[in-house]
Amino acid sequence: MGRTHDVIISGFDLNILESKLLQVTEQRDELAKALKEILPLLPTASCDMFHHSKKDRHDYGEECKPLARYNSKIKKAEEALMINKV
Repeated sequence: MGRTHDVIISGFDLNILESKLLQVTEQRDELAKALKEILPLLPTASCDMFHHSKKDRHDYGEECKPLARYNSKIKKAEEALMINKV
């Protein structure tokens, strides 16, 4: 059975799906390129740079949760770039 048979049986137009996949891949690449350019511009953060809601307040020397979240998001972005090898 050829490709045409598979398209008819599944009820999907494979050409449309491939076209959409190409569009999404191009969008991903553009976003990754922009992220790669933005990451080096982000400041090295410190605790005093963040607003602390009541739940995030802490004593000196304790972990700063807003700073940890900030650093975590940067790390995830860097990891995403490594996975996509942009």
